[in-house]
Amino acid sequence: MKTFVSLVKLTKAGKAEITKTFERRDALTPAMERLSVKMEQYFMTLGAYDYVIVFRAPSDEAMAEFLLILGRLGAVETTTMAALDADAYGGLIERLRNAE
Repeated sequence: MKTFVSLVKLTKAGKAEITKTFERRDALTPAMERLSVKMEQYFMTLGAYDYVIVFRAPSDEAMAEFLLILGRLGAVETTTMAALDADAYGGLIERLRNAE
């Protein structure tokens, strides 16, 4: 499974319907199950973004499809990044050391 971090901003429509936040999240459950996307952490944040969400997904394609489904709801805009955990990053560093 790959890790993805999404920086999320509410759209004007999302702000107008803020009380429906959890209903929209729950409505995504079937798509998440079908695509094997898991929401690992979900934070409301202060500052430039309204939420930060950590996802796990089996592939870039599964995550992209999920983000398209999420975007189609019209309540949020996302900036999503693939993330490497310490083990994966450590492996990269080790390979760089061995290549010197």
